[in-house]
Parts: sequence; structure tokens; C-alpha cells
Amino acid sequence: MELYLTQPSLSATLHPFCHQFQLKVKDGIRRLGQTGLHHLQLSATQPDIRPHELDRRARKDLQQFIASNQMNISGIDLLFPEDHFLNPAYQDQAVAITIASLMLCADLGGIPLSMSLPLDELPGDIEQTILMGVEGYGIPLALHYEKDIETLQNWLIEHDHPRLGAALDPATLIGLNADPIATALSLGQKLFIKAR
Repeated sequence: MELYLTQPSLSATLHPFCHQFQLKVKDGIRRLGQTGLHHLQLSATQPDIRPHELDRRARKDLQQFIASNQMNISGIDLLFPEDHFLNPAYQDQAVAITIASLMLCADLGGIPLSMSLPLDELPGDIEQTILMGVEGYGIPLALHYEKDIETLQNWLIEHDHPRLGAALDPATLIGLNADPIATALSLGQKLFIKAR
């Protein structure tokens, strides 16, 4: 069997790039646009892109600025500790940030949101609120749960929905002594890989 790759779709992640080179958001987008990459992954926790910092006009301006640099938004990462969904002191904030991030994804063209949830311990009311947000905003939700792929697969089967899928970080899997390729193959159609 031969495998041919032509112009693989790579998506640059803006937040670590800006952090590494101490760049403002627009400067980072401009520099990444000059590399020839066409896809950009945003972070809902990055200063100047966090949902509460962007009104509708600012969201439109961001989308247009990215497009003017010959790039498309491939998705948004929402990365914060899973235990915020379990600790009563942080639960309301974690859910509010998740729903606000789904709304941001909708405003930026219906792009996917990737995040991690404590799937084996997630309270039912929080789970239902997030699932209603996914349905209400029509956003694909790609879930990281590399520490227990079987739990992730079972959760996705139990919540069989076309907008729910898996997200994988190969580096995390390697750190866990797991084979990223075998893991990706085991998830099949439930592995969300989105490039625009």
C-alpha cells in the first residue's frame, strides 16, 4: 500500500506562538500568515481573544483580519483544569466559560471547540448544560481525554451525536506510552480533524 500526501493541512496554534515570541495577537497572525500556513487554531484563554473580551464587532474584525492574512480559523481550544468542573467553587465559572466559548465558535463561523472534560466524573447537570450549548449553537465539540481512551470512546457511544467527537494530542499520547496512530484508528469517525 502506498500513501501519498499532497499539501497536508497544518494548523498553527496562535497562543503558544505569540507567547514564545512575545507578540500581540494581530502581530502573531500576521507573522503566521507569512509562513504560508492556511489554518489557524485559536485559544479561548488567550488575552485579547477570550470570549468576554470580544464583542460582536471585535469578533467580526478578528475573522476579517485572519482572512486578510490568507488564513482560516480551524477551531478554538479551551484549555483549563478539568477539576474546575468538579469543584463547586469553580463549576459555575467553568460552565459559563464553556458556553461563552461555544458562542464565540458560532460567531466565528461555526468552527469546532476542543476541550477536556472529566468524563468519568462530570456531574449530570453540567454535562446536560454543555450538551445543550453544543446543540443550541450547532458547534462541533472535540473532547480530549487521552488518559483513558476507552472512557472517551464509551462516552461518545453513549452520547451518540454527530457534533460530538474526540480530539487527540499525539505528544500527550506518546508521554503516556500510547501509540497515537493506533489510538486515532481506534476512534475512527469519532476523531474530529477539522481544517478549513
